[in-house]
Amino acid sequence: AFGAQPNRAPPKPNTVDNKCQKCQTNEATFQAKLVNGNTVKLCEECKTAVTSATSNDPAALQTQLDQVEQQMKEAADNEDFTLAAELRDRFKALQEKLASTSSTTPDDETVDYGKIDISDLEKLAADNPKDAVKQHALAFAYATIHNRYEDAVVYYRKAIALDEKQIDYHNDLGVALYELEQYSEAIKAYTTALKLNPNHANVLVNKANAHRQLNEPKEALSLYNDAVRHEPTMIGAWLNRGNTKLEMNDFAGAVEDYRKTLQLDADRAMIKLAIALGELDQLDEAQKLLIRCVAASPPTSRAHLTLAQIYEKQNDLVEAIRICKEAVKKFSSDAQVYAQLGSLYYQNRELQDSIAMCKKSLELDDSSSAVHNQCGVSLLAVHKNEDAEKHFKKAMELATNNDATSALASAAANLGHLYDDQGNYAEAKIQFEKSLAADPDNVSTLNKIGANSVNLRVIKERIIRFSRNF
Repeated sequence: AFGAQPNRAPPKPNTVDNKCQKCQTNEATFQAKLVNGNTVKLCEECKTAVTSATSNDPAALQTQLDQVEQQMKEAADNEDFTLAAELRDRFKALQEKLASTSSTTPDDETVDYGKIDISDLEKLAADNPKDAVKQHALAFAYATIHNRYEDAVVYYRKAIALDEKQIDYHNDLGVALYELEQYSEAIKAYTTALKLNPNHANVLVNKANAHRQLNEPKEALSLYNDAVRHEPTMIGAWLNRGNTKLEMNDFAGAVEDYRKTLQLDADRAMIKLAIALGELDQLDEAQKLLIRCVAASPPTSRAHLTLAQIYEKQNDLVEAIRICKEAVKKFSSDAQVYAQLGSLYYQNRELQDSIAMCKKSLELDDSSSAVHNQCGVSLLAVHKNEDAEKHFKKAMELATNNDATSALASAAANLGHLYDDQGNYAEAKIQFEKSLAADPDNVSTLNKIGANSVNLRVIKERIIRFSRNF
């Protein structure tokens, strides 16, 4: 739910003079941004009148919205997260009311591509091969309506060849390349866009996201820093900067960024903040946040699973299992819920239940190396070695295909233990060597999922001992 998503360039802002838009006479001293994307500028006199106007008036609602937002920020700064959550609920209700009462003026130049047959746009592009706008329009429709990113790239490039000064063209090309997982090429497109405007926050975040996909967190962090400096209210920039710091084990820095995100978007930030607080062992505060998230409407599986992880870290497996069982009832089609419950059952030595939950998870999603691995561990614990072997091998296959070194190391080590227990030292040696080759410095995953106290020293000693047997 926190995956980095590319940002397409927003519509160009409306330009107005500095007169109050209500009386058209006095100088405007107050400006607010409406949820429909427009801005309203008011003088002090009209601001007061609007504030006291009917609650269905969009400007009055916007004033209330601004006040609640400020109160929410203050509550977050004071770490009063219960109040912040209550204000968040009021803020969302006001947003919905404002959206329903605010009227928008259609932009004559805006095209709803979803209502145009793609063949019409293709004909327009073909009939006007030197019109950059029409080439871009077709590319945009290919990408956003039909998910035809390869075709979109072709026409974005055509548009750029005709008009290389449009930031949107380069940014949208980068987005399409990002969707095709061509991250290096996407970075090139974003770099060109930033040459036209080095301060474009959307492009900065998009380029940072691509660097994250290439496992280049330092480059990503620098770009996120630029983005929040130029656009301090951009939620995605703060959130993804926090995610990057979390991946770099800068938990304190991540907490600060999630607190900032909390001021702007409480729903997502509360869960991420709780994760970072958990890493800092501030478990009580993390638990309070997540209990609030679990009780929110609508609930999310992410909140339940993270709360279960906090209870697991507190060694309260019974409560962790209860939360996951509650999540199973609410999110019966979520494979991850069953997977986490299976892991908790294993830790609580409820092995048959663990196997059942892992198999249910795999029925919903057979592509998880970790779940196959956990299923194998649970089967091995009840001496179903043949079935366990199949799951370990499947876990290794999936991990190899996805270049997941830790998962490969874990599955290979577990398979090595299976062969070791059977006295098949030759095969055990091969698997332990695969484990070391995949992840020579990290055994936390092995220990976490029950690999019988495996560590590097033991693996190396066994390899030496096995080598002497041949």
